[in-house]
Amino acid sequence: MRKHKSAIILLLVLLCAISNLFAWQRIWGGDEDDTGSSVLECSTGGYLIGGSTESFATMSYHDGYLIRIDESGDTLWTKTHGGLFRSWIGDIIKCSSGDYLAVANDADFNLVLLRLDENGDTIWAQTHVKPLLTNTWDTFECSAGGFFSLGWADECPYLLRTDSLGNEIWRRVYYDYTSAWLFGAIEVLTGGFMGVGRIDYYDSTYTLHECFTLCVDSIGDTLWSNRYRIDRYSSLEDIIRCSSGGYMAIGYSMDSLGNSNYLLLRLDEEGDTVWSRLYGPPPSSENHGRHIIECSSGGYLLMGYTWWYFSSAKDIYLFRIDETGDTLWTGVYGRELHDAGNDIIEYLDGGFLIVGSSQRMSGVWDIIAIRIDSAGNLMSINSEVPVPEKFEISAYPNPFNSAVTINIDCRSESAEPLSTIGIFDINGRMVEEIPLNPPLTRGTSDSPLVKGGQGGIISWRPAPALGSGVYFVRATIGGQSTAKRVVYLK
Repeated sequence: MRKHKSAIILLLVLLCAISNLFAWQRIWGGDEDDTGSSVLECSTGGYLIGGSTESFATMSYHDGYLIRIDESGDTLWTKTHGGLFRSWIGDIIKCSSGDYLAVANDADFNLVLLRLDENGDTIWAQTHVKPLLTNTWDTFECSAGGFFSLGWADECPYLLRTDSLGNEIWRRVYYDYTSAWLFGAIEVLTGGFMGVGRIDYYDSTYTLHECFTLCVDSIGDTLWSNRYRIDRYSSLEDIIRCSSGGYMAIGYSMDSLGNSNYLLLRLDEEGDTVWSRLYGPPPSSENHGRHIIECSSGGYLLMGYTWWYFSSAKDIYLFRIDETGDTLWTGVYGRELHDAGNDIIEYLDGGFLIVGSSQRMSGVWDIIAIRIDSAGNLMSINSEVPVPEKFEISAYPNPFNSAVTINIDCRSESAEPLSTIGIFDINGRMVEEIPLNPPLTRGTSDSPLVKGGQGGIISWRPAPALGSGVYFVRATIGGQSTAKRVVYLK
């Protein structure tokens, strides 16, 4: 019996290791624009992606779109939801009953709640006519049952509370806060709700933005509000409740020159700032934080986009941080032109699934899903060979615009030399193999490398035909590989 238990434990460990290294990227699209907005894990396995489609719209110019995929990212089925003109799905949530709620807007920007079964078929639909110019940004199921939706109407905060069948319980437009927009919300411990966004203020010349939070009780009465002035333009886009108490809100802060960074605010129960951090690459770039999740292993993952001004494309940008806000790793993901990450969830093995939109060079937008491991890697690495004592790749400058210097340091007692150094694009296709002739240095007691080590410094200058984007440098020794992500900006 003990042997059987050991074998089962070993099998589970191996399965977790294999799953953690399983990474992929999938694209769905047609001749027109298609957008991925949200993703959730299904009760029966696999994932459900929500968004919109022009390519596959059946009765209108623009339909809501659902894609059901398995663990490998392969499509199981697709469904469209639309009317005579246009509609789109902005969010999908898993209900406590096991089915789903899709949050959509119709052609008149009215809020439409669609209750869906496991196959994506409609159980019921409720349309909530807009009070004025309305845009709804966030919806979730309440602990007491029913749903809460948040957005803005006539440039003022707009909140809607519905029951489990989508019928209105109450709605409020908060005219005391003019020129205010709410983008993300959360239920607070007292049973009320807190929304985050931005509010405008004016100096003698410009309209500027500062971060804004609004907290109401369970019937919509205002409890408190806070404003946070970080720089000339700042906003909050998403908020979560932390397992250690309090809240974490993400957004961006922009200076007078147009340079912006991810903004992270750690808030207490009353919305007061505990600490704040800015994240981003060097100046001359635009970086907007849009989503945050708390990771099962501790710390947080921040997602948004980055855009270097001397680059032609926006890329999905991830920051993995610890409890105190210190950076653990970063990741940049993109395809041909602009890419937007609109939702992200965590796998049981600690990896992540990103869903968003990706633009081709032709200008057409596709739905994109990217499965990465717990360290942010899109490329799988062989785990069957024992890991050397040290096997690292560093690259500088990174990002680069003409050539990048690659430094490889491998410390292993294996007699096998480095066998290959390859350059791969984000789809896993090798675009160049760097010849090892002469071979890189093998360490001796007199060499700069430690005894038993090998490595060296090489330079990679991309071929003229290669476009800007994310590439991976992969080195292999004795069947063991390691990779380094580099960003090429023409």
